Amino acid sequence: MKALFLAKPGFRLLGHKDPDIDNLIEILKGFSIVYTSGDLYDDCVKSGIRAFRLDLSGEDIPPGTNIYVASINKMVAFAVDNIVDVYVTAGGDGTVSYVASSTILYNRNKTFRPLFIGFPAGTANAGPIVRRLGTGDISRLKMAKIDAIEVCDGGIPIGYGFNDVIIGNSFLGTLDGDVRNFDAEAMARHGEIKSILPGTEIASESFRASLNGKDLEVDSNVKQICVSTLQFDTYQKRAIFGGILNAEGFEHPGAAAFIDRVIVDSTPSSWNYRGAIRTTHVCFDANDILKVSGFGKDAHIIIDGNPFIRNTDELTFRVVPWVCTALWDMGEKK
Repeated sequence: MKALFLAKPGFRLLGHKDPDIDNLIEILKGFSIVYTSGDLYDDCVKSGIRAFRLDLSGEDIPPGTNIYVASINKMVAFAVDNIVDVYVTAGGDGTVSYVASSTILYNRNKTFRPLFIGFPAGTANAGPIVRRLGTGDISRLKMAKIDAIEVCDGGIPIGYGFNDVIIGNSFLGTLDGDVRNFDAEAMARHGEIKSILPGTEIASESFRASLNGKDLEVDSNVKQICVSTLQFDTYQKRAIFGGILNAEGFEHPGAAAFIDRVIVDSTPSSWNYRGAIRTTHVCFDANDILKVSGFGKDAHIIIDGNPFIRNTDELTFRVVPWVCTALWDMGEKK
């Protein structure tokens, strides 16, 4: 079996105090070959992993492109073309979302469900793919079928959200040990870490949301939007941004929340807000299409913490059932 192993910047296999990283190393040692990036290669070799370094330094990357994302796309393309069996990531929801979205989009017109191991080492490790291992024996991990929210900008798929999709101008990240709001546009265009206050110009006067062509009663006083699957919630109920959603009877449930204030915000003063918050919720299933248009200047796309520039005035969302498979330690307590 072959694997692709990618990680968030700065992740190390060596010099750690986390015993679960030892389990990750044991799993990686079980593959006949592990394709990996240059910054992980030395650690892999020193750990006894049969690693093959993917050197993309000579590849042309267009100016104004996020080099980190472009490198992931190129390594994923190589892995898919070389029939990799398992995609292994070390990072948070964002890391695995970048890799999974790239893999799915590269094979979008084929019957292909990539298999993932998502080792948790990020700012947030909430999503359904990212799990502690608890074992170094891959045969003891169980398979879980994973749904995702497909995001289309102007009808073109740009990524898949396994945890949530936020519409706003900022995303949460860690700098010097602190969680902060970072500029989505600066990161998406240039890979630049730049602190920013969350913007509130999400909707214009022409703001409109519809489900399967039928208008929803959502006014334009929207400061943030969240779209999420409800796949792994008990009884398909979930508290999203203060609202209890009931998608009982939906086979592949998803939900959207239209909120009149910014909720995803690292500013301490926002945590102690005691005023009223108005949220409009809508539940939908796999065959439904949620369409939103009429955006303001702060409305960009954050997929599992990864920023994307919104290029058109129309976004569509749908649940895609079983878009990939994850390997879990089923005894882990989330």
